[in-house]
Amino acid sequence: MVCIPKNYSIEIKSILQKHDLYTLPVDVHALATQEGFQLVRNYDDVDGYIIINTEDKINLSGNHYEKIISFNDNLTNTRKNFTIAHELGHYYLDYTPSPKTYFAKRDENAILSEAYINNFASQLLMPYELLEEFIENFSYEYPYSLDEEDLVRAIARAGQISVAAAKKRLQLFYKGI
Repeated sequence: MVCIPKNYSIEIKSILQKHDLYTLPVDVHALATQEGFQLVRNYDDVDGYIIINTEDKINLSGNHYEKIISFNDNLTNTRKNFTIAHELGHYYLDYTPSPKTYFAKRDENAILSEAYINNFASQLLMPYELLEEFIENFSYEYPYSLDEEDLVRAIARAGQISVAAAKKRLQLFYKGI
């Protein structure tokens, strides 16, 4: 099966504007906090996970929380940003309110679903309109030295994402996503 990327521009713009975060770089830490999540560092062998429990508060080191996004603190800052955006993708796209605990971890049986979530995370970190504006400004400032590698590195810096993620995001951008 192939993941056909979906354009989430309208949804993402609405989410980010609601939280006054529609700017580069997108502050996913602030977004998660404003959505009521406690951000928790872990040192496990997973990049991250999300827990939502509206029935009983989650007891973590003596504190009680309803919503947690945990991320591996050993990751680079760009990878942490992507991980938090990915877990927020599960919240925005997968979550159905119920009083039971909800876990979203890497699951080998859900590779296609994870691809869609990764697509959402990529767009959340670099929304289409903001990316378009950035590229226009970059092209204007550097009209004679614009090559794709320079552009990808500039996008990575502006969005606080990895060069690999910036390259993939630019490819989707060229497809209108």
